[in-house]
Amino acid sequence: SDMLELRLFAIGSIGSMMVFNYWHPVGFTLWLPFRWNALFLLTNIAWVVSMMRQNQMQWIDGVVEIESIHKHVFPSLSLNEFSSLMKTAQLKHYTKGDILTRELDASDWVYLITSGEAQLTQNEQLLCNLKHHHFVGTMGLHTSLYIDKAHTTTKVISPSLQCLQWKKEELIREIESNPPLLAAVDAALSIDELRKIIMNMKLNPTITNQKHTGV
Repeated sequence: SDMLELRLFAIGSIGSMMVFNYWHPVGFTLWLPFRWNALFLLTNIAWVVSMMRQNQMQWIDGVVEIESIHKHVFPSLSLNEFSSLMKTAQLKHYTKGDILTRELDASDWVYLITSGEAQLTQNEQLLCNLKHHHFVGTMGLHTSLYIDKAHTTTKVISPSLQCLQWKKEELIREIESNPPLLAAVDAALSIDELRKIIMNMKLNPTITNQKHTGV
């Protein structure tokens, strides 16, 4: 946008002035204007980051059914809190055969499937198939985000799969500084885990009964 271009131009100009102030022709650094320019530089950088996140949100909103995710996955969040969460998400596309998580491998991302289908397995046993509004890379509560290794394998089985994904460490920082967001994420992950358990029970009733009866 024009405003973003102006901010970037301002950053370049201020950076040039800081160089001039630091290596001034008089032979010494002009610290007062240098510090003021540093403040202006940081302010403009903050605006650019905010504007880029807003642009990302608008782009995601044009591709993903954002209202559906708000309504069905994070219904307790206010619009502002939900928008803040979405601004930190990345929209990614995968193709058939791609692996989102591999059992016992490092797991740095949390995924929310928005379209397509993936297969969830553990010890080479099929647990369930995941579709839209299912999470990948978690185990029911936000505390599972601290686990650095995947306990299941998730493989794309549809021709294409689209998802929103968050870097775990960034998501942890965001939700733990915002109690309503933390509660909403915990609720969403818990419901998602329950859905997976029910799907697994329907898919593997014999194995499930054996686990409960101790057979």
